[in-house]
Amino acid sequence: MIVPVKKIEKALSGAPPEVEKFVRSIVKHLEVANGDFEEQLLDRELWSSVDLLQNMGIKHHALFDEVIEQIQLGSEVDILKDQIRRGRVALGDWLYARFKDISLLESPNTAAVEIFEHYLEVVSKKCEAVVQGELSLIQHEALFETDTGDSAFRRGMKSLKQFMRSRLGVQFKRVIVPSFIAKNHLAHALPKSLIPVGNMVGEAEFFLFRRVKSLYEELDETYNIFLGQLDGSVGGESNQELVLAAERVRDEVDESFKLVGVEVMKYYDDIRQTMEKAVEGVLCSLINEALYSGTAGFPRVQPISEERALQQRVKLLEKLRSWGGYLVGFAGFHSMELEMAHLQNALRNVIDDTVIEINSRLGDKLRIESDQALLQHRSVVQALRLLAKDTSAFDQLQASVDALQSNMVAFIEDKTKKRLRSIATSAEVVQMIDLLTQRFALLIEDTTKTFQIIELEDLPMREGFNPTGAPLKQAPMRAVVRAFLERDLTRQLGDVNRAMLEQIDVVERAFEQLGHAVSYSMGTVAIELREEGKDPRALLGVALRRMRKAEEDFNKEMVLVEKANATVRKNIIEGVAGVARRLRQMVLDESVQEMNREINRASRTKSGRSELPVDPKSNEDGHTTTSSAGDKEEEQGRTEILGYESIAGLENKLDEKVPFAYRRLFRTNPLEVSEYLKGRSQALGAVELAVERWKDGLFSSIVLVGEQGSGKTSLVNCVLEEKLSDLPVLRRRVRSTLVNERNLVDLMNSLIGFECANISECKSNIKSSKMRRVIILEDLHQLYVRSKGGLSVMRTLLDFIDATSQNILWFVTVDLFAWKYLDYSISVSRHFAFLIETGRLGRGEIEKAIMARHGATGYGLKFAMEGYPGLGKIAYFDDLSRLSSGNVFAAIFYWLQSIQSVEDNVIVIGQIKEIDLTFLQSLPLNTMVDLGMIVQHGSLTPQSFGAIFHIDIVESRGRLVHLLRLGMLREENVEGACHYAVNPLLYHPVVLELRRRNIVQ
Repeated sequence: MIVPVKKIEKALSGAPPEVEKFVRSIVKHLEVANGDFEEQLLDRELWSSVDLLQNMGIKHHALFDEVIEQIQLGSEVDILKDQIRRGRVALGDWLYARFKDISLLESPNTAAVEIFEHYLEVVSKKCEAVVQGELSLIQHEALFETDTGDSAFRRGMKSLKQFMRSRLGVQFKRVIVPSFIAKNHLAHALPKSLIPVGNMVGEAEFFLFRRVKSLYEELDETYNIFLGQLDGSVGGESNQELVLAAERVRDEVDESFKLVGVEVMKYYDDIRQTMEKAVEGVLCSLINEALYSGTAGFPRVQPISEERALQQRVKLLEKLRSWGGYLVGFAGFHSMELEMAHLQNALRNVIDDTVIEINSRLGDKLRIESDQALLQHRSVVQALRLLAKDTSAFDQLQASVDALQSNMVAFIEDKTKKRLRSIATSAEVVQMIDLLTQRFALLIEDTTKTFQIIELEDLPMREGFNPTGAPLKQAPMRAVVRAFLERDLTRQLGDVNRAMLEQIDVVERAFEQLGHAVSYSMGTVAIELREEGKDPRALLGVALRRMRKAEEDFNKEMVLVEKANATVRKNIIEGVAGVARRLRQMVLDESVQEMNREINRASRTKSGRSELPVDPKSNEDGHTTTSSAGDKEEEQGRTEILGYESIAGLENKLDEKVPFAYRRLFRTNPLEVSEYLKGRSQALGAVELAVERWKDGLFSSIVLVGEQGSGKTSLVNCVLEEKLSDLPVLRRRVRSTLVNERNLVDLMNSLIGFECANISECKSNIKSSKMRRVIILEDLHQLYVRSKGGLSVMRTLLDFIDATSQNILWFVTVDLFAWKYLDYSISVSRHFAFLIETGRLGRGEIEKAIMARHGATGYGLKFAMEGYPGLGKIAYFDDLSRLSSGNVFAAIFYWLQSIQSVEDNVIVIGQIKEIDLTFLQSLPLNTMVDLGMIVQHGSLTPQSFGAIFHIDIVESRGRLVHLLRLGMLREENVEGACHYAVNPLLYHPVVLELRRRNIVQ
């Protein structure tokens, strides 16, 4: 990397010799420093990613060279496939190890930081080597030339000096301090100019690192394609064709690696050119200052402080470290995913070796026992047939029947049932969970404790990205895996263990029934043979028919056992199949929770550092103020505790108290199967009637109206399960505000499967088609905004519903307060034939909703209510129904807050702690109006909020964020936009306060 000299030579033309000498010494020194910088950058930084790429390419090339050799030797397809699979696994393991090593580093681009530090240190030493002291120079002619930007005074001074110099021969002096000039430019301006270079270096390393992963994915897909080609080659393609195919795979991927080499050189050239321009700019600025300072209009140079110079240096290095954070987070995220895949494979091996193997052996043993019993049973049947033909005396016949009966019953009771008990109490069945616990402990121990990750949506996805600090999260991998394996999966496998024992119980009952049938049939024959006049053949014939019927019943029971055994195997395999995906989401969720806990702990620590006098008063903003007096003199001003954690803090405490597994399993979202709502026969009956009317061609559109948390979504789930299961149904929730017809057309296209340019074309396509279906559209309130023109999309949709009601049974849901406004303003109710209002959940429905969610966790339950011996559950749900006012969101929060402790996987529920919400009454009117608009729309973006109140986006976001910090709102990112909705916990109290102030009705 050279120092550009063209502009420098031009800048130095006509410069005093002293300045030229001083500048050229700096240029010469920088040329050496730049050369070292370039060499180190290539050797230590950029080539680390290239090294990964090259090694991956070498491994791929070597693998396919071996495959080609094996094909030429005539190896079988299975051998080739096995070789490719092993090579792919080895490549994946190698890359995983490299990624994991990088993810555990504090910063993988330490080399870049050291290179820049060394470069700046060398330049700094050059500044120190510059001659100290002042340098007196004769002002050169260029300093007297006037410029268009000069003031009248400056032009006058220059003209006067030029006259005195040319006519009177006066030589004007000027003084410069070379050390100051060098230090200001090389120690301050140069690091500042190198920030874009540092950003490019970090960006190059990051994008090359991402290229490593994408190339690996490309390789993996290529291997899959080639494996499929090998499968199709059996009995088809010749060896020569396979060789050509393998060479093509090898060479095409080689081309991909060559293209990466081109990318590397492009990054290098861009960095080099940017570096040269930065150095050139700094040197030209240095020359100009050396030429012009110390004369009219150009004051003498003052030294820049050490602190300012250090700030620029730190800023450059922090930029590089930020890129290092992205590298760590990217490597950590994908290392975590790869480790989860490895964990799933290891877990599957453990399950195969234990549960599936034990279940398989159990099935074999039960099959052997049933076969032996059937063999014995059939031998008895055959003996009876022979006896039926025997003409022996009745006494001998009776003795034979008694003997057969005794032998058969003894076989079942003394042998078969004992062996079944032995199977049920065998070590592998009884100790299966203990064995799994030991194997799980080894898996947990081998799991990485924590990964530093960055989620994919937070990664830089384009060139030119300017990092401001990598949003690293701590992903507690081992803790989540431990919770999942020791609680969730162990509990699930405990159910499997019980299912195995149930198989034995079914077989045991089948044997008992068979024994009873044999005993009864043959015992009856033995008794009746003692009576005179009975035909032995007739008696034995009846017994034989009963015996055959008993065998048929026994076989049916054994078929059920076979199915149960197969179901156990299927459920185990399916349960393990999605472990990696579930663990990934659990780890990401817990990493966010952990980050929030750290933030809250830090803020609590900070807030706890200052003590305030205990004399709280509520002001008109709903905040708490305190006042203090010293020596009976009134203190001026006030101290205000804003209380931004008033509600959010309550929710964050749940994360510390409630077990992780319980928080994960206890559903806060609506239930898919809503047993607790099946009692709402009137609503279900209305839907059933609407369906029948629609089938007859009558107008039957349905609207479901209710407050948030009143069970709308759960009721829709119930309707789907109970009344719409035999109809084609499309369901969509409108998650973000639709502000124009184009958005509505896109929504309809996604629902009906057409590609229409406008809403009229959608109508025509639906009317002309013969398809009939049900469309469930949830959260209709997202289709309007209470601002000028904000109802146009809603009007268009209502017209669309009317026009397509013959082909589509429309079932929409809308929040209560939006419905009231829309019905008042545009009479929305006339577009629907059936109106269903959810109302509030009753006490029984609240109890069933909570217990259904709790039942899904697998935890036991105990109510520890003081003063209610034996009636704790009844008293608790009485209080819960009263405090939650029939709102399921509030009920869920109170439930979780009521958890006192966890004892041996039993959740202990204590008395409900009522939350003081009287602060709502002290909120100013404008704040309540803001909340009223949000309630009426369900949720609002800053843009929509601003349109309603005619304020700019900055003011809009500020008002929403203020309510968010107070805990009044919840923020959710939907399709790239931030939506703000009322905190579900506070929804009902807020609505009551809004009604009290007549803001909503």
